[in-house]
Amino acid sequence: MVKRVGLIMILLALYLGLACDEKNNPADSEETTEGLNLLGLVNNRTLNYFQIDTVTLIPSFDIEIDSSNFTIRISGAGNNWVIKDHEQPLINMLVSNNYILQNGFWRDINGTDTLFYFPLPSVVMMRSFQTNTYWDDITPRLTTDTGDIRYPFYNCYFGFYYEKAYVGTKALTLTPGEFTAYRFDVNLYLNQTDSLPVATASEYYSPSVGLVKIIFNGQGLKRNIYLISYQ
Repeated sequence: MVKRVGLIMILLALYLGLACDEKNNPADSEETTEGLNLLGLVNNRTLNYFQIDTVTLIPSFDIEIDSSNFTIRISGAGNNWVIKDHEQPLINMLVSNNYILQNGFWRDINGTDTLFYFPLPSVVMMRSFQTNTYWDDITPRLTTDTGDIRYPFYNCYFGFYYEKAYVGTKALTLTPGEFTAYRFDVNLYLNQTDSLPVATASEYYSPSVGLVKIIFNGQGLKRNIYLISYQ
């Protein structure tokens, strides 16, 4: 029980999602796009989301539903970008020739935002891809004794081994309007040697906007996140 509750809390710290109209619009097998454009990496970009969590409690199987709003802000230029929870930096991203990488994350150390780098950055997005493009990677945990950890919950798989695949496009109707969204399916594992994922996610990105929708399922948690406004 303790392990299961602990896992749910980790998953709750990772992912976020309102109902929308969704229409299938499979991508052409030869379609390519620019991953940098999908992430919406624009200085001073603001993305406002609505999140619904449905949690099935074990062993009672009672269901709890919770909803909330949150705001993501993006700042940076060139090859270096920061993803923020309002004004608090969370994730650091590095743009290379072939990948967009998570090369570290931020922690509050004695009231000062401090960036910690990973020895091996993990791939958040390919710079270019086609239908059925696939990759896998590991985002490690940071092990240090001081400071308050802020768990990243946007665009990363903190502490997990993951497999990610681009599967095509879908037309989405959300509060801000209609989007052509690029869908990526993700499997999350506690260890690279595990055969079954502990959670799965479907992520939807719209060019020049960023993340517009997530559907996340794992260990009794179903989380839906939807973009409700952006600028």
